Amino acid sequence: MIITALGAAVAFQINSIVEIFGLMIAIGSGPGAVLILRWFWWRINAAAELAAMVSGFVVGIFTSVVPGLITRGWLPANTPVLSFSDAGQQLLIITSITTIVWIVVMLITPPESDDTLNEFYRRVRPGGPGWRPQQQATGLMPKQNLALDSQRVVAAALLLFGSMFTVGGFLLFQSFTGWLSLILAIGGGYWLQHLNKQPLFPMARPGTEDG
Repeated sequence: MIITALGAAVAFQINSIVEIFGLMIAIGSGPGAVLILRWFWWRINAAAELAAMVSGFVVGIFTSVVPGLITRGWLPANTPVLSFSDAGQQLLIITSITTIVWIVVMLITPPESDDTLNEFYRRVRPGGPGWRPQQQATGLMPKQNLALDSQRVVAAALLLFGSMFTVGGFLLFQSFTGWLSLILAIGGGYWLQHLNKQPLFPMARPGTEDG
């Protein structure tokens, strides 16, 4: 019923598809960080993820839907609300508030059990220092080279955005931007090709293979 009521309120006060996308971005920007970081740090638990999703939804509603309801007279003028004229500032505030909430919840709630964490690590074998306790507990090496993957992300970003700005720079007769972007794109492509020649998974230490 609550979701239906909120959906009806949004439908009546939204005037364009752009506003719907803005609302979806506002609601989804809050829990984005914790949903990514949970793959890199064992301490993030289910309570922190739930807190991030709930707080992101609530803050997103209060910054996107409630101001419109007040304007239409559906809510009292003294209703507490967060209103921003700049979308970037709105997303920054939503993300900041949500991050504070899920960190506090994470710190005051216990982590997942060792059995759950170790079983997850055995199945996924994520890399990075955030799963070092599980690496030591299971005796298994990770199947992910986080440092190598991070370099690949940077190289791919240079290739992608360099190519885009190269085309845009030359089409708009901005030679300096075009040539500089082309150099970055070529460098990123060469770097990415070099990184892809390295082994995807690190070699396991003798005696640590999981069969």
